[in-house]
Amino acid sequence: MDMTGAVRSREFWRVLLLSAVVGIPVSIAALAFVYLFTSGIDLIWYDLPAWLGLDEPPWWLVIVVPTLGGLLVAGTRRLSGDGGHSPLRGFSGGPTRPQYLPSVLLAMLVTLCSGLVLGHEAPLMAIGTGLAVLMMTAAAKQDMNARQAFAIAGAAAALSVLFGNPIVAVVLLLEAMGLGGPQRSLFLFPALLSSGIGYLVFTGIGWFTGFNQPVLAVPDPPQSGPLTFVDVGWTLVLAPAAAAVLLLIRAAAFQLQNRTRRSKPWIVIPIAGLAVALLALCYSWVTGADPRNVLFSGQSAIPGLAGQGMDIGVSVLVALLLCKGLAFAVSLGGGFRGGPIFPSLFLGGLIGMIGAQLLPGISPAAAFYVGMAAATAASLQIPLGSILLVALLGGAVGIQLLPLIICAAVIGSLLRAAADLSPLRAAAADPAPEPPRVLA
Repeated sequence: MDMTGAVRSREFWRVLLLSAVVGIPVSIAALAFVYLFTSGIDLIWYDLPAWLGLDEPPWWLVIVVPTLGGLLVAGTRRLSGDGGHSPLRGFSGGPTRPQYLPSVLLAMLVTLCSGLVLGHEAPLMAIGTGLAVLMMTAAAKQDMNARQAFAIAGAAAALSVLFGNPIVAVVLLLEAMGLGGPQRSLFLFPALLSSGIGYLVFTGIGWFTGFNQPVLAVPDPPQSGPLTFVDVGWTLVLAPAAAAVLLLIRAAAFQLQNRTRRSKPWIVIPIAGLAVALLALCYSWVTGADPRNVLFSGQSAIPGLAGQGMDIGVSVLVALLLCKGLAFAVSLGGGFRGGPIFPSLFLGGLIGMIGAQLLPGISPAAAFYVGMAAATAASLQIPLGSILLVALLGGAVGIQLLPLIICAAVIGSLLRAAADLSPLRAAAADPAPEPPRVLA
C-alpha cells in the first residue's frame, strides 16, 4: 500500500493515533529504566567507595561486582525470553514479546549496573516494542504492517529518550530494518509522531522531577579549524584504522560466543564478568588511572575524552584502547545483554584522539569525529544513522566536519560489508538466533 492508499484507510489513521498514544507510556517507562540503572551505578561504583573513604573502587569490588553480575545474568536468562537477543545482533533482534520483558529488563539492568561494556539502547528498544505490542488493539493485530508500524513507533519513542533527538531515533530504526520506498513512508509517520510526543513527555517529566537523561552532546569539543587537505588525507588513513579495530573486536566476540555456545551459562557468563574486571584492574595497575575508565558503555565519558584527550599521554590512551576494546569483546560475546552503540562511539573517539597525537597536521576535532563515525558505521552497518548520530554529538563542529564524517562512515560501512563477504565470514557474520531458555 502506498501513501495515497494509506491516507484513505481507516486502519492507517487508527495506527497513527495509537502511535501517538503509545509514545506517552513508553517514554515514562524508558525514563524510569534510565533512572533505575544510573542510580544503581552511582550507588555501587561511586557512593559505596565514598562511604569507605576511597576515591576509587577497591580492587575487590571491581572483581566481585562484574563476576556476581554474570551469575545473576545467567539466572535471568533462564526465564522466558533468554534475557533478550545477543548484543552482536545490534538492531536486528525484532520486537520483544511482552512476556519476555521481565527476563530482558532484569538481564540488561544487571549488566549495566555491573559495569559491563554495553549500552542501554537494547533495553529501551525492548521497553518500546514490548509495551507497543502489549497495547496493540485487535484491529491492529489483524494486519502485519500495522503490527510492525506500531512496534517501530514504540521503539522510536524509547530511543528518542536515549538520543535526545526524535529524528536520529527514527532514522536509525528505519535504516536498520532496511525499509525503503512506499513501505518506509507507511512506517515513517507513526514513528515520527510517537518519538516526537514521547520526547515531549520525557522532557516535561525531566523538568518536573529534576532528573534528565544525559544530553548526547560534546560541550567542549576538541580544537577545530577550517577543513584542510591534510584532514582529508588523514581521514583516508584514520577511518579504515578505526573500522578495522571495531571489526577485530566483533570477530573476537563472535569467536568467544561460538566457542562457549554449548557451555553452561552459569559458568561462562561469570567468567566473562571476571575477565572484564581483571582488564579494568590491569589498566589501573599499568597506568595508575581509575579502573572505572574501562567499565561501562563510555557514554558519559565521551565529553571528557573530547575535551581532555589531547592532554592525556598516548601510552595511556593506547592502554585504555586495548583494555576497553578487549572488555567490549568479552561483554559482546560472553553472554551479557545490552547494546553496542555507545562503546563503539567511545572507542572510535579514543582511536581518533590517538591519531590526533600521532598523525602530523590533522585537526583534533577531525580525528575525533572521523574515528567515531567510522567505528560506529563498521559496528552497526548503519551509515546514515551513524552520520546523524556523530553530527549530533558534534553540534556546530560536527556540521562543519560533516564531509569528513560522511567519508568515514562510508569507509566503515564498506569495510564491514567486505568483512562479511570474506572467507572469514564465520567470524564476522551475524550469529544464528539463540534458542530461548524457558524456566520449567
